[in-house]
Amino acid sequence: LKRSLAPLSGFGIRVVEVSVKQLADIDGALERLGQLSGREQQADSFRKAWNRDRQRFAKWLSAHPLKDQRVLLLYGVRPYVAAGPGSFGDELLRLAHLPNVVQTKNDYPVLDGEHILALRPTAILDASLQSQPQEGLLHLVKLSRARYLRITDQTLLHPCPATIRGYCDLIARWQGQAKCPLTFSSLATSAH
Repeated sequence: LKRSLAPLSGFGIRVVEVSVKQLADIDGALERLGQLSGREQQADSFRKAWNRDRQRFAKWLSAHPLKDQRVLLLYGVRPYVAAGPGSFGDELLRLAHLPNVVQTKNDYPVLDGEHILALRPTAILDASLQSQPQEGLLHLVKLSRARYLRITDQTLLHPCPATIRGYCDLIARWQGQAKCPLTFSSLATSAH
């Protein structure tokens, strides 16, 4: 990315990288953006709202636990690309106290169908954003007897303040509710 943006500096355009790879990075990113834009107070207000949203969600999650689950989170289905340890998807699973069945050294390992069945997931989350579930994946779900949930909210693919709202909606759906019962700040209701 740095190389592709390097020509901009030749035109006198300042390029600053603000990396957000985990939810914990959002605080620092909001602070840095506030400094760069000269809007430190507004950024601090956003940061505080984000932390209130995150705390409210954590409290709700602890009151509505998902028990006895072994979860496989897939980002791709041709090939099967999973959320491994250290990935953003793994962070989301840990946030809900859900064990990730994938325990490799790779953040996003490519798995075959046999490996998926050997992992014995009780739930498979499909974050591939395909318009329809892939037939091969549905066959694996049936063979594994795992619960299947499609993730259709793009805020769950990359960490941003709206991730909390999207994740709350997903957990609520998992529990049979239409949507998350919590009200979040405007920061968490707009996509990144």
